[in-house]
Amino acid sequence: MSILDPQMQAQIQDPQIQAQMTLQMQTVFAQVWAAEMGPGDPVPELRPDTVLLDTGLDSMGFATFVSELEEVLGYDPFAIAENITVYPQTFAEFVTFYEVNRLAA
Repeated sequence: MSILDPQMQAQIQDPQIQAQMTLQMQTVFAQVWAAEMGPGDPVPELRPDTVLLDTGLDSMGFATFVSELEEVLGYDPFAIAENITVYPQTFAEFVTFYEVNRLAA
C-alpha cells in the first residue's frame, strides 16, 4: 500500500531531483549509521523495498537521521505535512514523502 494517493504521485515530476535526494539520504543514513553503530559495522543497503524498521537503527537513530536530513535538505517534511495518517515504511516511500513535501517547503 502506497502512502501517496495518485494525485500526490503525479506531483513528483523530476526523477533527477528524486535520484539526487535518494543519494543524499543514503549518504546521511551511512553517516548516522556509523555514529550510532560504529564505523566497523557495515551499513545496510537502502533499496527501494527496504523496510526502514528492518535497517537496525533504533528510534533515536531515526530521529537523528531525520534531524540530519533537515540540515542537509533544509526542511522537515514531518513538520510540513498535514494530516499524516500513514507513515513511510519502505525507503522508496520515505524518499517520496520527502519529495512531495519538498514541493510544499
